Amino acid sequence: MSIAEAPASPVSTSAFVRQSSGLVKTGTPFRTAAMVIFNNGLGVFMAFFYLTNPGVFPKTNLVFAFIIAGVLATAFNTAYGMLAGAYARSGGEYLYCSRTLNPLLGFLAGTASFWLGIFFTCFVPYLAFQQAIAPALKAYSAQTGAHWALSLGNWIAVPWHCFWVTTAFMVGFTILMSFGLNAYWKLQRIVIVLGGLAMLLVIGVMLFSSHADFVHGVTHYGNVTGFKNGYAATLAAATKNGLPTGHSLNDTLGMLPICLTTFVLAGYMGGELRTPRKTQLFTTLGGSVFFYIILIIIALLIGKTVGFHFNTSAAYLSTQHPNDYGFNQSPIYTWYTFVLTSSPVLLLLIGIGLATMGLSNGPQQIIWGSRILFAWSLDRIVPAPIAWVWERTASPVIAIVLTVICGEIVLYLYVKGTLTYFAPIIIFAVDYILVSITAIVIPYVKKTKTFWERSGNNYKLGRVPVISILGVVSLCYWIYVLVRGMSTDLLGANTTSNIELSVGVLAVGVIYFCIVWVVRKREGMDLSRTYAQLPPD
Repeated sequence: MSIAEAPASPVSTSAFVRQSSGLVKTGTPFRTAAMVIFNNGLGVFMAFFYLTNPGVFPKTNLVFAFIIAGVLATAFNTAYGMLAGAYARSGGEYLYCSRTLNPLLGFLAGTASFWLGIFFTCFVPYLAFQQAIAPALKAYSAQTGAHWALSLGNWIAVPWHCFWVTTAFMVGFTILMSFGLNAYWKLQRIVIVLGGLAMLLVIGVMLFSSHADFVHGVTHYGNVTGFKNGYAATLAAATKNGLPTGHSLNDTLGMLPICLTTFVLAGYMGGELRTPRKTQLFTTLGGSVFFYIILIIIALLIGKTVGFHFNTSAAYLSTQHPNDYGFNQSPIYTWYTFVLTSSPVLLLLIGIGLATMGLSNGPQQIIWGSRILFAWSLDRIVPAPIAWVWERTASPVIAIVLTVICGEIVLYLYVKGTLTYFAPIIIFAVDYILVSITAIVIPYVKKTKTFWERSGNNYKLGRVPVISILGVVSLCYWIYVLVRGMSTDLLGANTTSNIELSVGVLAVGVIYFCIVWVVRKREGMDLSRTYAQLPPD
């Protein structure tokens, strides 16, 4: 048996809910690459890499850490892009693993991926308020003496206040995405302009500022907010608390379970791309390389202007000795830029641009989760109405609404303290280990061998398929991420609540799929027939 296109047949006897997906192909290489780069946290979310890695692993070499992470992540992203370009349907790794490995493992990967999607649906917009808008307002107040800005910044920084503001924005994003991808592409034009300008300003401010400028700016900020001589006091406190010196490869590799950058979003909307094979590789390979170049540039600028010693000292105190960290703001590169900026107008432009990039993650993650639900529904794994597409907008509205509701529940658990940022690390690893295995075996498995040879992505190095080589590298990478992440207490991934929740999510997925398989069989439906075909385009 070999994977084949779905044959035309009456809906009552079809392996799928309907014979056409109803989705419209509007994604171009540039549109999709820009979306996926923003989705990986360009601007706000990536700020935590510069805080968490030296905070947890203070002997890290920050630049070298990004180089290593970039090589490994790009290997995985490229393998994923090759799979996505071959399958060219919506649903992501649920589709690739279920058709290559087996249906149960495919649904397990899909369950893990859906959880990752909803985890970040509301979380990153929440961070946009916490780590872009709030600190920008505080810095504006420190420069101008505007008490309203300080009050508003402090109000937004309160987690539950931020939760409700984020929720209001998510309602708006739900409405936006219900009007289809064309509505999102219009929003993305604004994000590209404001976000691109903000990143250029951040790089420019840090490039043309001196270390002395930073010392002056951060000391002034501390003096205004009640932390006298903040620069010198931070260095002294870190030394007093036993900050290690020097670098080690072990600490440098600690970046791997932190900098989890997966350029996979385009895979979930594979059926909505005009040139899927070209777009997927341009997005995963090109996007990953571009993103890591930005990460390395910012790391170099931190070393030049802020100083690695201060960044590590502040991160170390903030992470491991918070009672001895004196500033009222997390030590992230965006805040460094704010204290270097003498112009209030420039500061607000940067803050607005960074916030816009962070907030855009909301609609992007809605695509992620909703397209997995959509693919499940086409395969008759979840109720058929979830695959309903509003003809006016070619948008799966019910799947979108369900995704946002799930995202809100996850954000509630995060703000409540049940989840930590690194909560999904077990799910990350399970999901992408399955993807890596799929990449390794797809050229060899009987049912996919011919399909892969005809895919146009069957590149070889000698006699060995490139995707299999990338799959082996990816498999080692994700196993290391899982082991290192679960053995480091400060990352919070190995807390009992996180383990129970992660295992519970995966276990519920397996049990649910087995029940559905039995129910469909009793109804006279052979799901194995479904998984022997590609879903309708």
